This record gives sequence, C-alpha cells and structure tokens, in this order.
Amino acid sequence: KQGICVVMDVVYNHVFDAEQFSYQKLVPNYFFRMNGDKFSDASACGNETASNHLMVRKFMVDSLIYWAKEYHIDGFRFDWADGWVHIRPSRTEPSLRMILEWKSRAAAEEKAMNIISMIERVVGE
Repeated sequence: KQGICVVMDVVYNHVFDAEQFSYQKLVPNYFFRMNGDKFSDASACGNETASNHLMVRKFMVDSLIYWAKEYHIDGFRFDWADGWVHIRPSRTEPSLRMILEWKSRAAAEEKAMNIISMIERVVGE
C-alpha cells in the first residue's frame, strides 16, 4: 500500500551445523553434497546443500512459496548473490524480485525463470 517492497534474505547453500541439522539426522548425507565421507565445502562454510537432489529442491521451493503466500514477501535475496532480477511470471501474477548470483545477467534471468517455473509447478499441484 505504501510502495514498499519486502525482500527476504534466504540462505539455502549451507547450514550452520550440518551434523546437528534435522534433515541430516533424518536422512543421513542426503541433504548435503558429500566428498567421500566428508561434507563438500564449496560454500566455505563447512558444508553445502545438495540442491541437485529432488527433495532438497522441493524443500527450498516449498519454503519460498510459504513465505510469499503467508507473509506476502515480494522477493528473495539468495546467499552469494550480486545482481537484481525482476520477474513477472504472467500478466495476472504479481512480480517476484530476486537477487541471484551468476556470471551474466542472461544466466541470472534464466535461473530465476527456472525457480519461478518450479514454484508454479508446486503451486499447481
């Protein structure tokens, strides 16, 4: 109403303590990328999530949908991001603002559209 946009900072690329993370206890070594029997450390935080795994992606998308619907969040800033991407999924849908990190604006826009597509598929189910 006042023209203010709320963008929530979200961190999905790592967690604080992988050993104590609830999903690690529930399904050991599924939520995180592994390097042999150790956590992969590309995030420089001691662990990195395995976003290539279906249920990890679903967790991420479901939480974005929850925040957007329940708290009317206008956009998301993804950890390790350095550029704005403004996406309007359709003429009737409100736009989502995302801050994403990729080497080019085209790559960031493509990734944002992939995230929007995932959100639309889940909402449609």
